[in-house]
Amino acid sequence: MGFHIDTGAFRVGVMTTEAGRHAYSLDDIRQRFDRCVGRTLGEIDSSNVFVRYAGKNKGIAGDVVEQSVLGYPADSRQEPDLEVDGMDVELKVTGLKHNARGDVVAKEPMSITAVSIDNIWSEEFETSTLWHKLEHLLVFYYLYEPRTTVEYDTADSGWKTVSTATSQYASFPVMGWDLHEWTDEYRETLRTDWQIVRDYVRKVREENPDEEERKALWPLISTKLNPQMMYLGTAPKYPNPPRFRLKNSVVTTMWKMAEGKSYERLPDEPSSFAELDARCRQITSEYAGRSVEEIANMVGYEGEVSKSISESVVVRMFGGISKKMSRVELFAMAGVSCKTIVLTSRGMRTEDMKLFRVDLDEVQDPDLAWEDSSFAAYFCERQLLCPVFQEPRDGCSFGENVFRGFKRMAFPDGFIDTEAKRVWERMRHLVFAEELVDVISCDADGNPRINRKGNIVSAPNWPKSRDGIVFIRGGGGDSDDKTEVVNGVRMYRQSAWVKGSWMVNQLATIDYL
Repeated sequence: MGFHIDTGAFRVGVMTTEAGRHAYSLDDIRQRFDRCVGRTLGEIDSSNVFVRYAGKNKGIAGDVVEQSVLGYPADSRQEPDLEVDGMDVELKVTGLKHNARGDVVAKEPMSITAVSIDNIWSEEFETSTLWHKLEHLLVFYYLYEPRTTVEYDTADSGWKTVSTATSQYASFPVMGWDLHEWTDEYRETLRTDWQIVRDYVRKVREENPDEEERKALWPLISTKLNPQMMYLGTAPKYPNPPRFRLKNSVVTTMWKMAEGKSYERLPDEPSSFAELDARCRQITSEYAGRSVEEIANMVGYEGEVSKSISESVVVRMFGGISKKMSRVELFAMAGVSCKTIVLTSRGMRTEDMKLFRVDLDEVQDPDLAWEDSSFAAYFCERQLLCPVFQEPRDGCSFGENVFRGFKRMAFPDGFIDTEAKRVWERMRHLVFAEELVDVISCDADGNPRINRKGNIVSAPNWPKSRDGIVFIRGGGGDSDDKTEVVNGVRMYRQSAWVKGSWMVNQLATIDYL
């Protein structure tokens, strides 16, 4: 028998204000939520939500928290849900998950409120619906961990992927909660992001009195404006009603901070991409034309100079001391990755670029839509800050490469909708059509290649570099490090890559900052 939280006693004293909000004290919230941590959603469901809403998936976790933990009916009003010690507070129940590296990250962006095209153009941030909902966020975190399994079907003599994620929400554990308050710096970034959308809507209305002309421009709210915003994004695309969302990277960082992780703050940390670009231009004016070794000495980096330390050197150029950009608050929140570009003396790319490790559990989940996958999230939300170095001559060491400047890029929508999505769909086709096989590499005589450890060289038939711009490549310590298994095929951990030639051509269309 599962544990059920005794919320009956909690309902005493729960009041509804004249504005329709449900009133609590912070001590009351703390008591209710602390008793949930470490339990599953099913164990805290004293109101039998899972029984009454059998078969429901989307929003079921929020129903459990509202009805079983806080003790009020489901609430979908535009206004904040709660009043806590006199403050208007917005409740958000959001999922976390383990990524391909085993880290706990946000399952998806956090939807906040609709982008009201009819009203936002005349609003100010402090009185906007978005800020009213964001100002005080009460976030309840649970771990989304569906058991996606691969079973051997003796009747068909084949492997089949089985997912029962829809019925498993009751087994998902509660991870924690946080009454999130934004610092002045965070608020300024949110304001800047919101104003980008507000100003665009205002401009379209002023310059296009014809409603049909406006309709043709509204989809750009997502496609054109999203790459300009640090913390916010909008989805879906118009004519579907777009909504403001906190980026996946923001929600992940919020959770890690609530858990106690600290991030490095840069001196005079930029609060917008425009300010980040300006900082990049300032750094370029100071270091352009110098070699990696020279820059390392100037920023006080001690140690061997190789490509592996390029990100550490870049962080120091910004005034930080972290080894990775992901440990710097600015870059973690904004979802910015450092991808060093090394051009040959003739201006060509020297190698393909590794992007991220593929979550193979997601690939095997038949219930997961492209839009909700971490594969899509990387290409749709991630920004690449590319420090560009150039070899002064062929065969030189990395330390001799000369810094030319920064370029910042987001993946184009057309590229995402064709190249990236194609690879995702092809991988899933191979899994669900049971066409995934381990391909043995043969020599010119047709004999299997044998590596130094005496193992046959082989790799799964995921999309390869010959198939397109985005491709899948495995990697591990040695040939015994095949720890992943999909449809019975053992393989290395798999990563998404992009062709270096495409990156060079893409960056050629972007000016140095």
